Formats: sequence, C-alpha cells, structure tokens
Amino acid sequence: MTKKDNIYKEQRSHIEAFQFNQQVVEVFDNMIERSVPGYRHILENICLIAQESVQENSYVYDLGCSNGNLLALLTQALNTKSLCFKAIDNSPEMIKACQKKLQSKLKQSYSIKFECQNIEETTIENASLVILNFTLQFIDPHKRNQLLLNIYNGLRPGGALILSE
Repeated sequence: MTKKDNIYKEQRSHIEAFQFNQQVVEVFDNMIERSVPGYRHILENICLIAQESVQENSYVYDLGCSNGNLLALLTQALNTKSLCFKAIDNSPEMIKACQKKLQSKLKQSYSIKFECQNIEETTIENASLVILNFTLQFIDPHKRNQLLLNIYNGLRPGGALILSE
C-alpha cells in the first residue's frame, strides 16, 4: 500500500529545496497521482506508443525513471521484444526503489541497466525509444536543447522520443 504524502503538511519556518530523497521515495506514488492528473493513463498511453515504436535489439531509455512505475508497465507491454532497458535517475534512493520494483518483473529476454547519473551526462545510443516523463522540467532551461539534441543523435531511424510535461 502506498503511503500518503504529508511531507509539506506541517507549517515550516524554512523549506529546503525539493529533493527526490528517501522521504519522497516513500510517498512518491501518492504524490505523483495527486499532482499529475491522469498519471496512470499517461503511463498506459506511453506503453501503447512503445508497442508501435520499439524495435528489436535496441535500447529503451527511461530518463528520470523515478521508482520504476513506467518501466514495470513497459516490461509487460513489450514482452515479445528483445530489448535492453536503461533506467536513469540522479537520485540514488529512486534507483534503489526502481531496482526493487523491477526485480520480480524481469523476463529472461530483457536486460535492465540501472544508472544513477544526471540525464544530461547520459550517452544515448541505439535507442528505439527515449522517454522523458515529467523530467525535462527539472533540467536547467539552458541545458535542455543540448539534451534533446543528444537524444535525437542517439535515436535509431524510426525511433521515438516521448516527452510528457
């Protein structure tokens, strides 16, 4: 069961900058469901697009994978594809939660690589699908064009970028 998000319920004299730390990881599902209308439908629609876009023997990048909600669905939706998923997030706590969530969902034909790094530093290659699901907003506006160019350069012909904001 998902814990209820009460992180900012109490009045504080000083509010620290938002971080995807362990406190947020514990309530993330509740937090995102309340702050992003139709969040579950967005994930389901990404899976539908992925079924049409993903190519055999390619990479699927989830840039800003958080706790793996989308990847858990994608591994089921793409169960006939021979793929390598790359789960990228700059929060060690989120990467740990993602690994835990996906541990039981792995198929033998899948490979999932978890990388804790800033997505601006991620090398995109042989990608048939790259996903930025409510992630670009956390990137410095001056660095967004370069990130998008790096993604474009790493896409296979016919590859897709799914960007939700």
